[in-house]
Amino acid sequence: MGCDIHLCIDYDVKGYKKDTIRTEHFAKLYGERDYLLFGLFTNGYVRIPEADGFAPDPKGIPERLSWKTLDEYSYCIIKDSDKEPWEGAVFESSARRYIQGDYISSRLVQSDGNGKLEYFDGDPDSIDLAKERWRVTGPDWHTPSWLTADELRNVLVNYSKVGEQLWDNGYYPISAEVIGWYGALRALEDDKDVLQARLVFWFDN
Repeated sequence: MGCDIHLCIDYDVKGYKKDTIRTEHFAKLYGERDYLLFGLFTNGYVRIPEADGFAPDPKGIPERLSWKTLDEYSYCIIKDSDKEPWEGAVFESSARRYIQGDYISSRLVQSDGNGKLEYFDGDPDSIDLAKERWRVTGPDWHTPSWLTADELRNVLVNYSKVGEQLWDNGYYPISAEVIGWYGALRALEDDKDVLQARLVFWFDN
């Protein structure tokens, strides 16, 4: 079965109130099915075990997400009595099934108004999911993580070298698209008002 990547760029800036931080969304990205890249992004955890040593172990989803990235990573929960779920929503019965053993990667999550994530790890039967406005992460998502510009640069520098070591059948250039991701991260980090920029990603199947 194929494995796909989902990517977004988020960045932190100072909040509107003193000593607060808010998380903004820069872009949703569309990555090709590049298993060498997947392995390098995750220190060998996804598809290419030999690609370890070039990025951190998967860190999980960051503690802060923009609302747009949260929308990509999770679904609104609606009551079963609603006629049908819209794109980006699931029925409450489906959400409960996701988090009660059928899909062990799913979790209940929500964000405050500035982007800091909250998780619910209690008994899901104790709350009305649709009323409490918890969201549920995608049932097929796995190995979430994030990279800074410096961490992504390390992947770019080593991409061709690792590919040539693994498969002795030609040159492995990194795609211009991925180089563009790095350029965007670096430009954001160079802005004096940006506290941190990061490439957030996760996989399915």
